[in-house]
Amino acid sequence: MYRTSLHATAGFLLLSLVGMPPGGRPLFADTGQTRPALSPGAAARPIGANFYLEPMHPVHWAEPVVPPIGAAVSLAGPVMPLAQPGGPPGEPALPLVDPASPLAEPFPPPEEHARPLVAPARPMAAPPGPPAEPVRPMQRPPAPMTESSVPPAKPSIPRVEPTVPAAKPGMLAPEGTSALLDLDYDGFDSSCEHVSCEDSGCGAVRTFRNGCSLWMRLDYLLWWTKGSRLPPLVTTSPVGDPPGILGQANTETLFGGGLINGGASSTYRLTLGYWLDACQTRGVEFEYFDLGKSSARFTQTSSGNPVLARPYDDVVSQGPSSEVIAYPGTAVGEVDARAFSYFGALGVAYRRNWLCRRSCCGGCGDDRCGRPTCCDRRRTFRLDWTAGYRHYRLIDEVSVHEVVVSTNQGGQLPIGTMFDIRDRFHTANYFHGAELGLIGSVQRGRWSMEMLAKMALGNNRREIAIDGSSVITVPGDNPVPYDAGLLALSSNVGRYASNDIVVIPQFGIELGYQVTDGLRCYLGYDLIFWSRVAQAGDQIDLAVNPALIPPPVTPQGEIRPLFELSQADFWAQGINLGLELQF
Repeated sequence: MYRTSLHATAGFLLLSLVGMPPGGRPLFADTGQTRPALSPGAAARPIGANFYLEPMHPVHWAEPVVPPIGAAVSLAGPVMPLAQPGGPPGEPALPLVDPASPLAEPFPPPEEHARPLVAPARPMAAPPGPPAEPVRPMQRPPAPMTESSVPPAKPSIPRVEPTVPAAKPGMLAPEGTSALLDLDYDGFDSSCEHVSCEDSGCGAVRTFRNGCSLWMRLDYLLWWTKGSRLPPLVTTSPVGDPPGILGQANTETLFGGGLINGGASSTYRLTLGYWLDACQTRGVEFEYFDLGKSSARFTQTSSGNPVLARPYDDVVSQGPSSEVIAYPGTAVGEVDARAFSYFGALGVAYRRNWLCRRSCCGGCGDDRCGRPTCCDRRRTFRLDWTAGYRHYRLIDEVSVHEVVVSTNQGGQLPIGTMFDIRDRFHTANYFHGAELGLIGSVQRGRWSMEMLAKMALGNNRREIAIDGSSVITVPGDNPVPYDAGLLALSSNVGRYASNDIVVIPQFGIELGYQVTDGLRCYLGYDLIFWSRVAQAGDQIDLAVNPALIPPPVTPQGEIRPLFELSQADFWAQGINLGLELQF
């Protein structure tokens, strides 16, 4: 029996299937060498020499022996050659294997009849070395494996080695890496976009060091405003002197005659912001505040003493005069004078980082947003610009209400005649415009300082309303109403409006301290200046033609009071104490 190589076996099987032409013509060119006859024990011709195919006897196919499933199969088992070559005497047989191989053995002598393709298994000669252990067939097929018998496969987690891209010129660190590694950086760049979003560098300076997206500021405001200037509206004087006439030595002004509502106001300011990117270079913010109503009021009732009067200038007599509210033997009454002022604002802005400079810093843990924090920073400077919409509102009002009852025994009016008189001056200023600004911040450790400068340019609309009314009730008669008071008469009552283009600047500075990763407190100062506004007190004209006072008569002389728009400057300033939260 002979052991053959896999290559030779595959070749003979192919040739047996396709058949050969009669006469055994050579498949490859002859080298011209003599081919000795192959006899038992002779060495086979080396592979690679000339191959000659001899006429083959008919091939008889036999059913192959197929081992049972699961049985062990050994390549050392007995294998029969595919066919016994034969041919004319003197023609050498086709060599199958290398003669140096231990498997090389001569073919047996040709037989007269064809042998089956697969013969009964016969033991092959063992190669040199220790004898191979005989293969023992399995007695029974292995039991099928179940899910319980199969150990769970451990998930294979591929190991991905991180790659660090090269840094671009001017960058703190390569893209996607932390700038915290650059501890000696002290450069200057025109933007902060190159800063890694995972550190607390310039992309998150000021109160935005932690990489959070939403932030809120809540301020307590203690602000002062310029206030409103009022003319003298209620006066008094000693009994026996002309009642409340301006210019007299003993006349005293009870309400008006200067600035009012210029004191401190306590209120709040709310700011909400959202960063549009993780590096905190682009964001939007909304701001709202109002100072509430600053009000002043004077109210008093008198039976004659103290003296109460309302002064004015008589254009007919060309001198000061007054309307008596309470005077002994003339009238009793009460007066209620009020003035209030309201100032508020709101704005929506887009915020963009412009310049950024930072000194070295090192990381020391994670913040509440899951990003590294920086606790040994030397200094960081950031400059942002803002652009958006701004609205300011300034409302001012002055009103005087008096009720007078006549007590004059020999007067023109019966005793008990009642006068109910009202004057009201109302102004409203509405600003709508675009606002540009710069916000600069310097941070060192937990301390930070911020400065802002904004300029709003837009339309300022002024609306003025002047109303007056009087109701005269004579005992025994029905009340008679009039659309006029004392200073709001038919010559000036009405609605007025005007528009102007104005510029409103705002300046601010604050000092802050970072309490925790998500909480910062600060103390600051703000100033807002608004020019060419209309305030209620400036629209009051004290010059009066007495003929227009109800009940009116045909006027003689100059028609007064008149409406003439009077403009003034307004400012609001004060300190703010606040907290900033990050989410």
